Amino acid sequence: NIIFLLTLSMCIQKDVLADELEDLRNKVQIADQELTEIQSNLSNLNNTIINHTISLESTNEELGKVSEELVEKQSEVSKAKEEIEKLTKDIELVYENAGVQARTIQTSSVNNYLVFILNSDDFNDLVKRFNSISKLMAANEQILKDLEKNKKEYEEKVVFLEKQEKNLLTKQTSYETLKEKQLEEESNLKQEVDAYNLKLEDS
Repeated sequence: NIIFLLTLSMCIQKDVLADELEDLRNKVQIADQELTEIQSNLSNLNNTIINHTISLESTNEELGKVSEELVEKQSEVSKAKEEIEKLTKDIELVYENAGVQARTIQTSSVNNYLVFILNSDDFNDLVKRFNSISKLMAANEQILKDLEKNKKEYEEKVVFLEKQEKNLLTKQTSYETLKEKQLEEESNLKQEVDAYNLKLEDS
């Protein structure tokens, strides 16, 4: 009976040990699977971070180009506006000079054209005086036309440049928003990597 009981006890212990061993093997297998899954996820995350870093570098490069273009465009707009200001002053000066010349002609020789004409020495002198007045007025008129034309061209240029400037500002804002989003995504990915690394340390 003792032998039977000992044999039975040993069989029971053997079965318990076998069950414990099987349970331990299952736990090791599950742990290995979890470890493989963590390493796989970690590898995928690292690859995603690399791709995000490349995208971020590309965004920074584009943002840099747009910012440079914007500075150039703003400089062009500023120069064109300065040119308009200069042309406006030139136009005012021509008007002012034309007025002075007209007053001089009107007031010369006792304030009237008739005396100016009658003071002509002869018919040729009279023709010369009319021609000089006509040429002076025509020259002033042409100068004004040229200045007004140049001013209009610069005003159109400013409108065009300001439109380009606005487009560049929109593009710049878009790239800045994209950059912020990419930085946030990269930060989140790095937090996930840190979490997986902690799991690996605990494993």
